[in-house]
This record gives sequence, structure tokens and C-alpha cells, in this order.
Amino acid sequence: MNKQSPTPNPYDVLEVSSGASNKEITVAFAMAMKRRQYPPDAIALARKSLMNPEERIIADYLRPIIGTVKRFKRSDLFALDRLAPKLEFLSEFDCLDSAIAYVNRATRLLGDGLALVREMSDLLKHSNTEILAASLKSPEEAAATLQAGAHHLTVPMSILQAMATHDLSDKTVTEFLDKGIGISI
Repeated sequence: MNKQSPTPNPYDVLEVSSGASNKEITVAFAMAMKRRQYPPDAIALARKSLMNPEERIIADYLRPIIGTVKRFKRSDLFALDRLAPKLEFLSEFDCLDSAIAYVNRATRLLGDGLALVREMSDLLKHSNTEILAASLKSPEEAAATLQAGAHHLTVPMSILQAMATHDLSDKTVTEFLDKGIGISI
């Protein structure tokens, strides 16, 4: 028997893809029994797991996306001595007027949209390209985006209004109107 791990993935046992239908699983079950690459109980368990939707989700999750990582050979280690290439601005992009960063979307998908703006700002600092930041969802995010290096913002009117007012500013204006001394003509 050529059993590769203590609990092989059902897809590997039956040699089917993750999109296999119940009919394809049944046919693969018969073929796996003929091949005898795994014990019959492992083949039966694989079929049972893939026929049950709840267990199939677990098999999908546990299935490795990439193959087993092979060990480095000593001769392969020289690649680790080389420095990573430096990211440089290409001359073909010198004519760009602006680059857009979707900040909130980048935060949701990449984890840190402000880091994206900082990296863009660093990359474009010696060019004439300006950064337009979009997909901003709060006044705080808008302010942080400007501090990160964006030149322009596109924000909904509600955020723009929220940026223009502050409780302390409102209090100061009210206090000045009540107690302030103005110029009388």
C-alpha cells in the first residue's frame, strides 16, 4: 500500500477534483478500489466524506492548495544571498497625471489601505504624478490618507461636511457670538 499520510485528503484518495459530482465520486470510488493505492476503509471513508456536504466543506478547507514543499538542496541556498530587487518608477509612467488609490477597499482586501498610499507616495515622489484617494468612509480615514501622502481626495458630501465641523469649533463660534466684541461701524 502506498499510503502517503495518516489521514489523506478524500480528494486525493479518490483522485477527483473539488468540483466532482456525486456520480463522478461514485465512479472514482470503484476505480480507487481497483487501484488499491489506499486501504478499502480509507477509500470508503473518502467517498462518505465527499458525499456529505458538511464533511466535504471540511475536505475542501483542508486540501492543500500547493504541493508539498521540497527541501532546499545545499546548492539552492545561493538564491537567499541575493537582495530583493528595488522597486523603481518606470519612465513609461512619467506622463501620468494621477494615480488612484481606493483606500477603504484596499484596507478590506489587503489589510492596510494607508500603507498602499504611503508606498505610492514614496514611489511617485520624484515624478509629477499626483495621488487621488477614493473609497474613503470617514473623516479620520480622509485625514490619515492626506497625511500618508495623497494629494487629492474624493469623498461623499457627508464626510466633507463632517470634516468641516467640529464640536469645539461650534462651541467656540457660539461663545464668540455671545461674549465676543466685534467692530462696530
